[in-house]
Amino acid sequence: MRAKAKGSGISLRKEHYDDILNNKRQLDWIEFNPENFMGTGVWARSVLEKLQGRFPMFAHGVCLSIGGPDPFRKDYMDSLKELLDFLDPEYYSEHISYASAGGIEFHDLMPMPHNEESAKWIAKRAKQVEDWLERPLVLENISYYANMPTSTMSEGEWITAILEEYDGGMLLDVNNCFVNSNNFARTPSEILLDLPLHRVKHIHMAGHRRVDELLIDDHGSHACPEVWQLYRQAIEICGPVPTMFEWESNTPTWDRLLDEADTARRYQEEVTARRAAQAEKGQAQGQGASP
Repeated sequence: MRAKAKGSGISLRKEHYDDILNNKRQLDWIEFNPENFMGTGVWARSVLEKLQGRFPMFAHGVCLSIGGPDPFRKDYMDSLKELLDFLDPEYYSEHISYASAGGIEFHDLMPMPHNEESAKWIAKRAKQVEDWLERPLVLENISYYANMPTSTMSEGEWITAILEEYDGGMLLDVNNCFVNSNNFARTPSEILLDLPLHRVKHIHMAGHRRVDELLIDDHGSHACPEVWQLYRQAIEICGPVPTMFEWESNTPTWDRLLDEADTARRYQEEVTARRAAQAEKGQAQGQGASP
């Protein structure tokens, strides 16, 4: 049975391997970068083997280059499939971007032009990935810092076109919405509500930093109050979908990281309780109106 995410989780970093193996606090699921565990030797793989069965584990890649021009590398895809088959998550997630071209790895997530041609190209390649990995592919909205030439769509229109073309799910990064709203002079709610929120499978939360007038998505701190406010708006719409906190530079203590996961879980529980109360009230009112 394929693993399903629920509640609140964290992004696994090597600095926390011992902490997670000895964890006593509530933790609902784990996400990790598969590139850190593909062909890296017995020790790294043994960490996943020890955690298997204790937590649902989901792989979130950074090197697939779904929007890139190069064919997918067979060695990479076969190694990725082997790892996913071993852990058997419900789906695999990546970024709507490209990370290589002409055989050169950029080690970064590069933005695409927002137009119909690129949307169809990404959707076509997404179907190829799903066929290769034999599981759904879920794609994440990225932070970016310049509008690409030939763009004719908003970010939300473009992502909607991609996901509708291949009937895919979305990984909603709330911090990226906030960063992009600052950098492109839109309100956070405008960025959020333009996205196909009915397709959201899980959510990422993270911190950012300011450099002059720009916000930079660096996953290097706690989430600020404004990002948590946007998160609450998102789950009011999407429901209390599984949420994962990314803190991957300026690595915090294990307990500090779990504090952020606890905050997300608390907001989820508030939404769940409020919806249950509203449903109970509606049911009681309906029974009261019966003859």
